[in-house]
Amino acid sequence: MSGDSDRRPEATGSTSDGIAADVRAADELARRILRTLSEAGRLGAMAEAMQTLLNEAMKLERSEFLRAAPGERTDERTGYANGFKDKALRTRAGELALRIPQVRPLPGGRRSASTRNRWSAGCAVSAR
Repeated sequence: MSGDSDRRPEATGSTSDGIAADVRAADELARRILRTLSEAGRLGAMAEAMQTLLNEAMKLERSEFLRAAPGERTDERTGYANGFKDKALRTRAGELALRIPQVRPLPGGRRSASTRNRWSAGCAVSAR
């Protein structure tokens, strides 16, 4: 479980491109999990599959929270991905090496452009 899957190519802008990239990533994840589970004679296959599934699920959750995929430029972005924190989780299947995604807010505590625009538009309407 190397960090190769942590990086996606930079999105070029459209939401459909981001969705297509998510579908490709989910397909690749499913293939990796099935390949891991199908390996005969490996005691840690279940733990390895659980580890992969949890790590990928946390990365997807971070993207939803940030309202942007890694490398994607959107006005709705609420912060930035800021690496991972390694944690070990002991289970009956074995010890899982989890990579907990970290986030950081937008610089200076500022809001994204679309949030500022909505806020400014509301102020202009109420000032009239």
